[in-house]
Amino acid sequence: LKPGPATAPGGRPSTDATIEGLRGQQQQLESRLNELGVLEHFEEKQRALESAHGLALNPEADAKDRLEALGLLRKAERIDDQVVTSMVDLWDASLAQGAKGGWTRWYLLDNLEGIQNEAFRDSILEWIPDEESPKMRSRAIETLGSMLPDPNIDEWLEYLGGNDPDPELRKQAAATRAAGPDGK
Repeated sequence: LKPGPATAPGGRPSTDATIEGLRGQQQQLESRLNELGVLEHFEEKQRALESAHGLALNPEADAKDRLEALGLLRKAERIDDQVVTSMVDLWDASLAQGAKGGWTRWYLLDNLEGIQNEAFRDSILEWIPDEESPKMRSRAIETLGSMLPDPNIDEWLEYLGGNDPDPELRKQAAATRAAGPDGK
């Protein structure tokens, strides 16, 4: 194939000339971004996220480091099902710590809000009946609400709406259930 003429009828640039012009502009832009270090910055950020993903999945790593990696992944909206499932062991370890594990549970509830994962959902539902802290139960209700529609969660929110010892949490559970997954 031979390239077409540089101009189309009417004096407008031909399609081939337009494409070549765009290629040249793209190359200039890439060159300028490279000179400014922008591309290197994004490559470095990608490496950091890949490292955080690996750290979050590593059950041998320090719990605090894994939680920090989870936070980084959350900010980048890069939490996948594998990461959530790997966090269940941190949840279980926090339960074994009793009250000392409360911070870990709060962090997990906060950073995994809006994520649909059956193992994490089941962990929350098994734990919530025994949790004494109204603040922790409230945080759990927020996280569970983001997992609706789910019949298991709906059933628990209905139960909490009628039976939680704290009247404010009964209201919160009922409102969360009524609002659904969008909170509206």
